[in-house]
Amino acid sequence: MQTTYQVLCRLHQRHDYFQDPYTPSVALTPTLQTAQNLRRAGLLLKSTPRGLALLRSEAVGEEAPRRPLPDFLFPLRFRLQPLSPYFENYTELARTPRAGTLYYVVAPATRSVDSVALPVSKDSRLPLRPLVFCCSLPKGADPTELSILDLDRQVERPAVGPGPTGQVTVDLRPWQEGRYQLRHGATALLDFYADAHLYASQAWGILELSEAALATAPTFELQFAPRHTHWKYLIACKHPSADRYRAAPQNLSVAAAPDPAVRATLPAVSFRQEPPTMEGVHAVFVSEQPIALAERPRYTCTLRFQPPGSTRSDSPGPALVVALPRAGVELSKPLLAAGRPADPAAPTCTEIFVHL
Repeated sequence: MQTTYQVLCRLHQRHDYFQDPYTPSVALTPTLQTAQNLRRAGLLLKSTPRGLALLRSEAVGEEAPRRPLPDFLFPLRFRLQPLSPYFENYTELARTPRAGTLYYVVAPATRSVDSVALPVSKDSRLPLRPLVFCCSLPKGADPTELSILDLDRQVERPAVGPGPTGQVTVDLRPWQEGRYQLRHGATALLDFYADAHLYASQAWGILELSEAALATAPTFELQFAPRHTHWKYLIACKHPSADRYRAAPQNLSVAAAPDPAVRATLPAVSFRQEPPTMEGVHAVFVSEQPIALAERPRYTCTLRFQPPGSTRSDSPGPALVVALPRAGVELSKPLLAAGRPADPAAPTCTEIFVHL
């Protein structure tokens, strides 16, 4: 008997950072519970160049209508794990109150469409937490009135125990991963997803597919936008091998030229000079506008200067123009004005050191 496969859905990802937009940047793997439910339902996951496909086997010539999907299968949850340790450096993520917060993405129900875009946005996220964690109590709250609501099954779970002063310990190991809500009486304190395999720097998020979302066998596409940062050039002008280069060059300026192939779609970028604040740095130039990071940046930046000894009025000499390195993804930090404290909402910059 010949067997064919019905495609229930496809999970794709697209990232504007890479030259090939379909280069995978996040690994998609089913959570432990989802993997078990897939086996029970006889469903298969197949790797594709752009992500995963969820398949169900069907016998050819079968006249009966397609079998409904079992209720225990949903929701389908897939763990999103970055393939690069620099993922958050080149990916635009909503700002969070504290570093290291992880997220939860829900796929919406679809209505007769072939593709559903899932932008990683602020409005579709819940924090991820391990199965055991400590949580601070609201001021004056009575710990005996705390409870856990299992949002998947709408069941109250007595999973709150004593902890340090002003805190309680939440232990969800008896019920494993899933969606939960910490409650104080009738007041919801925290909505979160508990992950049974949540380790530092491993899981980044959870994608959830509901039964309604699979109604039309759609393609879900995770869309990751590139981070925009201000390029900051720090120029050191000492040359240890020749005394004549120990003098600093004069009349420095930095200019950015967009890629001619996409010039019409790129905004103009200019650089301003700032006083150096670091020892050994002669000049600092910062882009006035933020620039999108890319595997192959769309701007070419050049430094123009007069070399030492060539600025005399009788023999000015030609200006030298050198191509500057482009911003990478290794470092992204707040762009701060001199003397101001760090601000979590400040724009970010990428520092690029240049030695002349």
